[in-house]
Amino acid sequence: MTIWQAVLFAFLGGVLLNLMPCVFPVLSLKALAVVKAAGLSLREKRIEGLLYTAGVIFHAWRSLRFQNAIWHAFVLLGAACHYTAVLDLVMSNGSVLYAEVEVDKPHALRFAESVSITLAASR
Repeated sequence: MTIWQAVLFAFLGGVLLNLMPCVFPVLSLKALAVVKAAGLSLREKRIEGLLYTAGVIFHAWRSLRFQNAIWHAFVLLGAACHYTAVLDLVMSNGSVLYAEVEVDKPHALRFAESVSITLAASR
């Protein structure tokens, strides 16, 4: 297999992955992140790019001792940060904003709703 065939297959795999039902809803969030990045300073953009590149290089660095365990520790840390951010958002002020209409809901109901939305998006 040539390098160009590998690049083509990687591109096609990425396109197929983005069309999967579990990934497709996330594309709107990624688009919002790109729009948000337009407001960042050049320094912040460079830092984000360098951190992303470092993560890709670290993930591909298979000869590093305990690389897989270290990588999964970072994954768990990221998942914990994501969980606490969502929990903080849901539990923050007792209301959820839907189409710019504030609706009061009990904490347990808001948490259960956010879990069900996450599960539905990941099917």
